[in-house]
Amino acid sequence: DIPIVGSEPDADTKRPTRTPEPPKAAVTNNLGLSVVDLGDEKRKQLGITSGVVVESAEGAAASTGLRRDDVVLGLNNTDVTSAKQFNEQVAKLDPKKQAFLLVRRGENVFYLPLRPTQKQ
Repeated sequence: DIPIVGSEPDADTKRPTRTPEPPKAAVTNNLGLSVVDLGDEKRKQLGITSGVVVESAEGAAASTGLRRDDVVLGLNNTDVTSAKQFNEQVAKLDPKKQAFLLVRRGENVFYLPLRPTQKQ
């Protein structure tokens, strides 16, 4: 017979604990959208070359029907290449004029008119 001896870790021995990073706050632009870049794999899967993914839609964007996981392909007949480029374009929009988003949802592609708001 082999004796089995168990031991408990010393109370003085502390394991380093990793504090999880808080989630990054979503930045909402003047259209009420928070977007992220479309990954290479997702672009290939959808058969498109550019676009950004909607993370959240608020205000006017939500009321026009935009929702999480929609893909924004264009803004006012300009291709959307990155979240940074899209947000820069949105920041330059005139709040007195409607903007037009080219959106893909599933296999459907459509235009949505949307009026930007001014950030306070």
